[in-house]
Parts: sequence; C-alpha cells; structure tokens
Amino acid sequence: MLLPSRPLDRFNQLYKTTMSYFYIGAAFLVEEEGGKNI
Repeated sequence: MLLPSRPLDRFNQLYKTTMSYFYIGAAFLVEEEGGKNI
C-alpha cells in the first residue's frame, strides 16, 4: 500500500516532517529564551 515513488506522497511526507521539526525547533528556541523579550 505504501508507494514512496509517488512524488506527491513524498512531498507530503517531507512537508509534514519539515513542519514538525520547524515547530519543535521554534518551541525549543522559545523555551531557551525564557522570559526574554523577542
């Protein structure tokens, strides 16, 4: 059922993975900053 050769499926998977890492990284940076103002 998994067809990684399909470009759209690969794009969707890459997009989800990228956004997941982006949000995790953003949340980490916000926590690192603590009470500092942006």
